[in-house]
Amino acid sequence: EKRLLELGAGKEKLKLIYRGLSKWHSSLPEGSFQSPLQILSVGRLVEKKGYFEQLAIYHALNEAGIFFRARIVGGGPLHEALKTECNRLGLEEKVFFLGPLSEDKAFELYPEADLFFFTGKVAGNGDRDGLPNVIPEAMSAGVIVISSSAGGAAEALNEGATGFIRDPRNPLEWVKLIEYLVASPDEVIDMRKAAEESARHLFDVTRTAKQLGACLLEASRK
Repeated sequence: EKRLLELGAGKEKLKLIYRGLSKWHSSLPEGSFQSPLQILSVGRLVEKKGYFEQLAIYHALNEAGIFFRARIVGGGPLHEALKTECNRLGLEEKVFFLGPLSEDKAFELYPEADLFFFTGKVAGNGDRDGLPNVIPEAMSAGVIVISSSAGGAAEALNEGATGFIRDPRNPLEWVKLIEYLVASPDEVIDMRKAAEESARHLFDVTRTAKQLGACLLEASRK
């Protein structure tokens, strides 16, 4: 929505309707964070996903003494370069590249995670994400999302209530936030519930389909 307004679209003509989710997890993770902290990221290994910046964040977490395990799901042209950088940073026993997985296999990983990282950015050629489905999918599993503000990601998150927006170019912002969350188990438990409830409200496919149908009917009448 923000990008369309920047391009000159009239606000009165815009209707924000999210892509819907049709599959939900049967239960939320119990309690606060695990030890080691489980971090998940899902996306193509391409420039706009900001995975080099994400590796820098993992390096900063490691330097800060935070005990974690990160899994990155996805394939793409940057796979070998990212693996090389991962090894250069000494993260080969902390960060694991799982390659491309089926939708069902990736779906099973969300409830095992404490945090979901999205580090999207505008690529050199102007390519960028809108709102990637992985963010509502993580929210629906009660996983706390930390995201960049790129594309439409920020529109899905209520800062401090259902997730967080941080600059992936500043790893220390992420370190400080995660240190705070690790020390705030009650807040983590409340946020897990809030994220799942928000996902059900914003992204349930039955609701979003009805919204789209109503918009199309209104347009046809005009």
